[in-house]
Order: sequence, then structure tokens, then C-alpha cells
Amino acid sequence: MDAQIGTHQAAKRSGVSNENGHSSKGKAPISSAVPRLLLWKNDLCAMLGVKIRTLERMISAGEIPPPNRQLRGRPPWIATSIQEWVDRGCPVILKNSA
Repeated sequence: MDAQIGTHQAAKRSGVSNENGHSSKGKAPISSAVPRLLLWKNDLCAMLGVKIRTLERMISAGEIPPPNRQLRGRPPWIATSIQEWVDRGCPVILKNSA
């Protein structure tokens, strides 16, 4: 019984509260083995090593592809579209002039 209590408290300290892998904060941990399908601004900032405002300027200047869609008021990118952009050498996105 004491071993179970110690294990449970250690799991709470590590952020995991049950055998389903749910954290004590109500969020499931993200496994690195599962590929991410959507990337958010924070994800791209971390990948590129820039701040959010710099990323927004890059989007406006056409230096990075615009978000693929709007989801709950937040602009996500589809991870494969960013990977394809990187694979092409990160070309500048030309805007259509009307």
C-alpha cells in the first residue's frame, strides 16, 4: 500500500496523475513518437528561433507561408506544408498583386 501511495505522489510531482497518461493539469502529455499535424505560432517561433512579432512580420512580408486555416480564432499551419517549405529551401512567398 505504501508503495502505491509513493508511486502516486511521484506521478503527481511529474505531472502524470493516472495510468491513462493524463497530467494533473488536465492536459494529456504529447508523445514525441506521434507526429504533430498542426503547428501554432509558438511552435513555429520555437522552430525558427524568433519571437511571435518577428514571425508575424515574416508572414506579412511573404517570407513564410501564411497559416493554412483559422481554427478557434487561432491560425494553425499544417505541419506538412511547413516541412515542404523547408525542404524547398524556405523560398520567399510571392504575393499576388491585383
